[in-house]
Amino acid sequence: MNSSEEKGIIEAFVARWVIKNRRERALFELTHEKKRSMFIDRLNHQWESVLDMRYLVKVGKADDSLEGLYRIMRIDLNYAHYAISTYPELDGRIMQLSEGLVCVYARGFASLLVSAAADVLYLETEQVQGPPARFTGHWRLT
Repeated sequence: MNSSEEKGIIEAFVARWVIKNRRERALFELTHEKKRSMFIDRLNHQWESVLDMRYLVKVGKADDSLEGLYRIMRIDLNYAHYAISTYPELDGRIMQLSEGLVCVYARGFASLLVSAAADVLYLETEQVQGPPARFTGHWRLT
């Protein structure tokens, strides 16, 4: 774990977006370097068994482009996001949403971009056949 900021983002992400009975394990994996890849691998094939899909919306064909994602994300593209990614050069980095989307869009393997407040996220899953499943999420307090 690099910083208290990173740990805070991970904890908020897990509390808001991970299925309740998976939270303890997800937090353990995400905060331990040797176990982190286990969580990331599930984003490729089993995201719906880890993430609470009630708060995620699949990106439709009409919006399945960088421009479409910029439009539907509905937040400032300069907003800081934390990357949980298959790609080591991205994983654990905090970057602007615009940079993060360019880095992960259509690369082939799973990446998750979580806003610093853990209230917005973007998930790109592994590309197996055809385009990969892509999701956006906006946390709304009820």
